[in-house]
Amino acid sequence: MYSPQYIRHEQPFPWADFSGSLQPEAIARLRESFGELALRKVGRASGPEKAYSFLVCSLVRDSARIHEALPEAWDELVAHFTATAYAKLMLELFGVAGTDALLDVEVFKYTESDWIGPHTDRPERLVTHLFYLNEAWESGFGGLLHLLAAPRTDAVVHTIMPLAPASVAFARSEISWHFVSPVAAGRERLSVRIDLKRRM
Repeated sequence: MYSPQYIRHEQPFPWADFSGSLQPEAIARLRESFGELALRKVGRASGPEKAYSFLVCSLVRDSARIHEALPEAWDELVAHFTATAYAKLMLELFGVAGTDALLDVEVFKYTESDWIGPHTDRPERLVTHLFYLNEAWESGFGGLLHLLAAPRTDAVVHTIMPLAPASVAFARSEISWHFVSPVAAGRERLSVRIDLKRRM
C-alpha cells in the first residue's frame, strides 16, 4: 500500500514531498469507498484562531481506532499507518526521534467555498502528513495547499495541487504557515491527514 519515498525541502520551512508513496491501486480503492465514510461538517468563520470550513471523519484518535468496521481499503490504511515503523520514520525525518507520539488519522472532503485560513498548527502537533485522492484537479478548482513565508495569503512560497498521488508532510513550528484556498462550486477535494502529536 505504502512505499516511503520523499524529497526533502527547507523553504519556507522544513517539509517533504512524498508524492507517489501511496500506491495507485490503494488510492483508487480509497476513492471508490470514500462515500461509505460518515463525514460531518465543521467550521469557524472568524475569531482569534484560524477560520475554516470542511467535512471530516476521524478514523484514529490518540492512536486508537474510532470505528471497528471500516471499508476494507480504509481498514488497511489504518492498520498500516498505526504501525510503529511509520511513526518512527516520520519523527526521525523531522528531527523529533524518540518522542512519545500519539497518532490521529482523519479524512476530509472540501466542497464549494470550503477552505482553511493561514495558520500554524497547534503546539502539540509534531508532524502532519497529507495524501490527496482526487483523480483529476486543476488550479482553477481552488483547494490548493499553499506553504507561506508569513501569515498572509500573498506570502506563498510553494503550492501543492490536491491531485493524486500528491502527498506532503511537514513538521509543526512557529513558522510553518500554510492555508488551503477556497474550493470552487461543483468540486469535491478529497484527502487524508495523519498527525503525530505529543502525548499530553
